[in-house]
Amino acid sequence: MFKKLILNNIMMNMLKTIRLVLIVYFITAPYFLSAQSAKEIQKSIEGFETAMKARDFEAMKSLIAPGFMVGVYEGDTKDYLLKGILKAYPEIDEVAYLDKTNKNGLTLAEVIIKEKSGKENKGNLAFNSDGLLEYVDLFDRLYQLDRYSDGGLIASIPFEMDEGKIFIELKLNNNPDFLEMIFDTGADGMALSPSAAKRMGINNTQDHESAVVGGKTNVQLSKNNTVHLNDSLVMENQNLVIFPGMSGKADGIIGGGILRNYTTRIDFDKQVIELYDFNSFEAKKDAKFLPVDFNSGLPVIPITYFLDNKDKELTANMVFDTGAGYNIIFFGPYVGKENLEEGFKAKFYSTNYSMGMATPTKMGYMDYAKLGDHKLENLLISLQAEDPDKGKWNTDAGSFGLELIKKFNVTIDRLHQRLYLEPNKNYERPTDFVLAGMVLHFNDEDELEVNQVIGGTNASSEGIKPGHKILMINDFNAEDLLIVENRFELINEENEEFTLRIQTNDQMRQVTVSK
Repeated sequence: MFKKLILNNIMMNMLKTIRLVLIVYFITAPYFLSAQSAKEIQKSIEGFETAMKARDFEAMKSLIAPGFMVGVYEGDTKDYLLKGILKAYPEIDEVAYLDKTNKNGLTLAEVIIKEKSGKENKGNLAFNSDGLLEYVDLFDRLYQLDRYSDGGLIASIPFEMDEGKIFIELKLNNNPDFLEMIFDTGADGMALSPSAAKRMGINNTQDHESAVVGGKTNVQLSKNNTVHLNDSLVMENQNLVIFPGMSGKADGIIGGGILRNYTTRIDFDKQVIELYDFNSFEAKKDAKFLPVDFNSGLPVIPITYFLDNKDKELTANMVFDTGAGYNIIFFGPYVGKENLEEGFKAKFYSTNYSMGMATPTKMGYMDYAKLGDHKLENLLISLQAEDPDKGKWNTDAGSFGLELIKKFNVTIDRLHQRLYLEPNKNYERPTDFVLAGMVLHFNDEDELEVNQVIGGTNASSEGIKPGHKILMINDFNAEDLLIVENRFELINEENEEFTLRIQTNDQMRQVTVSK
């Protein structure tokens, strides 16, 4: 018993000692960690100063994190801009370390960059947990990005859907006339038709080569334009190109210039584009997002998909393209790389036009495509023909187009590289389907419309045109065909003919077309 008491006393003393050591450690550990962190930061600041003085890009590159950005720019563009900053920055005397704070998992080291001219610039170097730079806000300011602003909702711009596109109105420079512009996230900049450019008085142009779907084309480039998105919201120093191949009601396209300046929310339910300060937009607490890569200047997202001529799911990086009036198109270089044409069951052949560039395509069905948690099934897609003479003109797999995008209310946050998708009233609406030489789709009023007529078919010779409304097909009315089982029954009918009741303007007629 006595021996047991002694052991108990020893154990109690040991526990007290351990508790004391743990208390001392947890009281002092933050101090030591903080001191070590400050020492490392000081060393990194000295490395930053050395790289700035020597204008040494490689030395600067060793200090930055993989996700380092200059303004909203990443990848190759970021490297180009960083080299330009190092080359052009005034000669500096020192980088003085003032203080540090923690914000959003980063350590912000406040510094003063003292130039030999006597000018001083105060800002933050933002370090991650590995001691690497995530951004330098002094560099960001050179490209009109304020990391700490909180302007909230900047503007709400109404839009209308027409010709399978998103249209907004804006003004250019000092011209009082409105332009009807396609809002196109698949366009890195802004473009005008020749007639619109003439109307706006755009004369200061130079020759320029620009990439389009299918290859490259020659255009005219104009710099230093001012875009008036509304009476109070202005984007200055904007470049634009003049494309000869634009058609339809559009005066031009605009996309990348808006995404570079604002977190952009496209609300198809309200038909409005909301522009937020980059630091102000707050997603819903349970909102999930897809990562977005802007290395090419365009929003590129990952999708997973399945084609029945392949024996497994494939993944692809697709341009998120509101200017593309289709579901999905796979670009020729990717089609050749993945050998997608082999065994693909084409429903018909078509031609894709992009800014005057024409490329042949095969149209057929994809089993499904997945974007995060969202699965879209039985999709009519395009495979663009590979043209070896044009080379690998695009490294992305293809474009994810507006016919699928409009199933969601979309938020694109370029600064934080996130894309939020919220299913909207269009989510359950059927996608396009092929029947008797026509591509049919349901419009926003759930009316069945002709979207495309395939040349050389019976439907074409009967004078059926895009925009005609289909009231009945055999015994199914348009409302019946909103149900997927009815569409499949109709598409798979053994009968070689279909009887259509068609409405054109105020007239109604009945025609019979072959399968």
